[in-house]
Amino acid sequence: MADENTTMLLELTGYQLRPEEAQKLLKVFNGNLEQAAEKFFSSDITAVHKLIDGSTPTWDESAFGASRYADDNTNSNVPTFNIDYPIGFDNSRSGANSTAPTRPNSRIGTRPGSALSTHAGDDPMQSIENGQESGVTGNSKPVFGPATQNHYDTASWAMVPVTTASEFIADPVPSKRQREEGQPAILKPSSRFNYFPAMLTILHSIPQFRNALLSPAVSQDDYWVGEEWWKGNPTGQSRITDTAVGWDEARGLDIIYETQRLMAFLDNTDRAYTTIESMLDMDAWKELQAPNLEDPDDDLLRFLVLWSTAYAKQDPDFKIDGVLRSVVNAQQRVESFVLDSTVTKRDGRDTDIYDVLDDTFFPSPDGTASAHIMDISNVLIFRLEGAKQDSNELGCRIPATLYADRYLEKNRHVIQSMFDAMAGHSSQLERIKDQTDRLKYHTPAKRNSKKIDSLKLLKTSMKAFQAPENAEVDPKHAATLSHLQTLYESIESKLATLEEQQKQVQETLDSITNRFKPTIDDGNEALIDLTGTDYPEGQSAQDAMHHPYKLYGVATRRDVIYLLHPDTSSNTPGAKQWWRVQYDNESGTANIIRDKVDQQQVLERATTEAASVLLIYANDAATSEPPLPLPKPLEDFVKKDKLCFLEELQRNHNPSADTSGWVDYGDEAKGTWNRSEDLPPDYNHDWKNISAGEYYNADLKQSEEGLSSATLTPNTEAGEDAGVREMVEVNGGMDAANGLRSDPMDVDAETQRFDTQMVDVKEVPAEETAAQHIEFAQRKGG
Repeated sequence: MADENTTMLLELTGYQLRPEEAQKLLKVFNGNLEQAAEKFFSSDITAVHKLIDGSTPTWDESAFGASRYADDNTNSNVPTFNIDYPIGFDNSRSGANSTAPTRPNSRIGTRPGSALSTHAGDDPMQSIENGQESGVTGNSKPVFGPATQNHYDTASWAMVPVTTASEFIADPVPSKRQREEGQPAILKPSSRFNYFPAMLTILHSIPQFRNALLSPAVSQDDYWVGEEWWKGNPTGQSRITDTAVGWDEARGLDIIYETQRLMAFLDNTDRAYTTIESMLDMDAWKELQAPNLEDPDDDLLRFLVLWSTAYAKQDPDFKIDGVLRSVVNAQQRVESFVLDSTVTKRDGRDTDIYDVLDDTFFPSPDGTASAHIMDISNVLIFRLEGAKQDSNELGCRIPATLYADRYLEKNRHVIQSMFDAMAGHSSQLERIKDQTDRLKYHTPAKRNSKKIDSLKLLKTSMKAFQAPENAEVDPKHAATLSHLQTLYESIESKLATLEEQQKQVQETLDSITNRFKPTIDDGNEALIDLTGTDYPEGQSAQDAMHHPYKLYGVATRRDVIYLLHPDTSSNTPGAKQWWRVQYDNESGTANIIRDKVDQQQVLERATTEAASVLLIYANDAATSEPPLPLPKPLEDFVKKDKLCFLEELQRNHNPSADTSGWVDYGDEAKGTWNRSEDLPPDYNHDWKNISAGEYYNADLKQSEEGLSSATLTPNTEAGEDAGVREMVEVNGGMDAANGLRSDPMDVDAETQRFDTQMVDVKEVPAEETAAQHIEFAQRKGG
């Protein structure tokens, strides 16, 4: 009988074992042919050989008769995600199992070009990941994001590819560069292809952050740097360097002054956009060392660190933590501007932003290595990227309102109780999945062989032993076929049992994970589901929704931005309107496409339009702060830039103004405000025939004499005739009661194409940079 079983086992396994190996395998299972064959098909060949060479049987039949959920002390070999504690902390690692096999590597670590950024003076923080090299934040690496190790592709973590300095993004013709009333101005996409310009544009729309970036404690008498500043060629007059400050401080002032120019420009410009290239070309930008910044090409993070460091020196009372920057307890203090994370999709359900944040803050299954926010910023900046580099969408549900309660230090005990409840079920789930994988797939003995589906292999084997129709049945083949059929049914039954167990455990885990988790208000479900699971007291969705942050801006590609802007056409005080603005180059001629969109469209495109996204949220404290008025030097800067733009429009609209190389671009200015019969009696009728400088000086003189200043901003509210548009000063574009001011108008009714695909910009030789003078002003009060 033993010889027959050996022969049959050889036939069942396709002679992948030698006769003596088949005999040993049968001996392990006391001659039971079915158990020996089942072990062969449910394990890889290496495990089979170890068993034959003297190991004890590894198949645990008791698993199929065990209780539905494992004991809380059950262990598994699945790698965990742990925190490497810094010096001074307990260096022991958690031995618990991962609660989610699909969870990505920890986000609390370091990586170039991204981070929940830190500032000078941080204590070191080790990375989270079992077996990773230690990456520290603080004095050497200002990051809160994925850990760096050889198996990470640095390029894959970049939000967008960095381009060469020779790449050129064309400007539209002058008539296409004019901002219509009621529309937002933007910062032109950078040739470095990152989210820096989009971030600054969105931050300007949040009053508290805008006020801070205006740096009210710092000022200079004259901000003018030339009429080509808007396109990155500042050529302003030389100024005397303030020798009373150090070199680093003087460079820091340059960063502050340029930031002030950008904020003032976005307040009340007649241009549709300006560029940040003037800042990127500054000596200050190139030479200043950003504290703790590892990646010099991360312009977004570099700016926040440089600006905050520079302004803190000028205003010691300036509060940044808990206002513009968060403080995170990740086993030590981490100061952070930005959170970077990777979207890893969940099995069997939609992935949402809270799943992504969970992967970042709670990488350890038992909660011992969790991070929590001690002092949260009023503005939250996220850079998210899909896990699959070849994907064309983010695949993560983005809410209109984000609630931060789940990640606050004061709610740590709630999260810990959640992990405690998950511990035993997580271990059981991992063991079931491991058993399912070993039973479902077989690895042949041949080196580098791929896994084979065990049931498919058995089906193929059964066909080999089936007698042809009307042929005499071979008793030996019939016996083998019977054994194969029995084995097939046994494996199929056990797989079904494991699948049901896995489903039940996963449902229990999902229920626990969803405790104290806000609902997603993205239009796909109710804000609060009153029919949901009966959670423990204090752990319902409503309990985690006391710290709301509203979405204020999104950037999906380097050339597409979604911006929440004051709605000047609405009669409702404080009304807002979402705009989609695309700086389009694909048609061969640069153009700016503006479309009004609703919130639902913004949320959908945030997750489907690109594989990465910039999200900026703000709370009531950030959005309700009254906007500061522009100081007069900054008002004068914007006014002078308007005059330069007016002259440019004139030259391209009136050949007699400049006949050399003139091209008629068409698109005449709309409206009747330039008709002399519609202008007020004291209006300067001769402005068309004087230079911008003369007009500017005359305007200043009028201001000094207490007369009304005529600017370039049409006012549709003046006069009884709706067609009359009077030139009036708008106080730097700011309204202390209602925020950013932009007079109402009828938006151009021409329908623009909404979805525009981005194409590569043709590379052309870059123009030589004009000689620039380093400009400094005396420190205020000194």
